[in-house]
Amino acid sequence: MSLEERIWKAVTPIVPEFAMNVYTGGSRSYCVLNTTEIPEGFGDNRPRAIRHLAQLHWYFPLRTDPRANKEKLRAAIGTLQGCTWPTVEDAGDREGGHLVFEFDAVEGLM
Repeated sequence: MSLEERIWKAVTPIVPEFAMNVYTGGSRSYCVLNTTEIPEGFGDNRPRAIRHLAQLHWYFPLRTDPRANKEKLRAAIGTLQGCTWPTVEDAGDREGGHLVFEFDAVEGLM
């Protein structure tokens, strides 16, 4: 199972709407995942693993109390195998709430 699939599986029980890179649905509460892939552990001129610098963005309406879901999302990411416990940044504005969960994840290559 890919990293994206594992994160989707962990996040959607908390926030059902989920997309990679761009959300095009109509919900006012949704998550978007974006990652940067960095090859690591080179041997024989090939990487042995891929490290992901990941950001999970949770968008939600103004006047929503995000505390319960914030902790649930943090735990869902932090307990995934190969993922670090995320830092959380509040990036909300007048348009709505926006929390950014930043974390690293490592996947070995086959």
